Amino acid sequence: MRAVAHTYFEPRQLVDAALAERRHFRPGKRWEYSNTNYVLLGLIVQRVTGRPVAEVLHRRIIEPLGLDDTYWPREGEQRIRGPHPRGYLADAPGAPWVDITRLDPSLGWAAGQLVSTPADLGRFMEALLGGELLPPAQLRAMKRTVRAPGFDARPGWRYGLGVARHRLPCDTVGWGHGGDIQGFETRNLVTPDGRWAVVAVTGLPTSMAMLADVSDAVADLVCAS
Repeated sequence: MRAVAHTYFEPRQLVDAALAERRHFRPGKRWEYSNTNYVLLGLIVQRVTGRPVAEVLHRRIIEPLGLDDTYWPREGEQRIRGPHPRGYLADAPGAPWVDITRLDPSLGWAAGQLVSTPADLGRFMEALLGGELLPPAQLRAMKRTVRAPGFDARPGWRYGLGVARHRLPCDTVGWGHGGDIQGFETRNLVTPDGRWAVVAVTGLPTSMAMLADVSDAVADLVCAS
């Protein structure tokens, strides 16, 4: 991933790269997570609204919720604005960690280009699952889930329309959706009664055990609150 850390990608390049691969299964046959689907959704947003997806996100989500530390990087922008931690990447388990804080996030585009903070992520999840952003019918549709094997390091997750649910050790349901990019990973959960937790790590995990540790930390924080 370091080889393309400073490469700028147009969203249609990302879609073209995916379409050049063999499909894994016929549509509707089973579930599999796909960043490409979110890139396609971003292109649909732009086609429907006639405006850049960054502007739509700012107008409909970032500004109304007061997410002052969340932004969509400008084209070609590689440095994180304001005070921030440094991110590190190892090419394989046991390999040396390399500082990769400065990178071009266009590889994620609508699947993960936003820059944010744990506090803003928690506020967003609280607002989304609390009904502040969507009408009730749309939120209900978003929360209709299917089995999602392989979604996270721990089994038992179910996936809806952009959010996932998991039964926590304290016998409550947690809703969330993490994010990964070179150097950084986040995991978050919010419960029906409004408790939430976000964990951000500054070294992208290189093993399933490391992934499980991050997910477990979020669940423990929610259950302890």
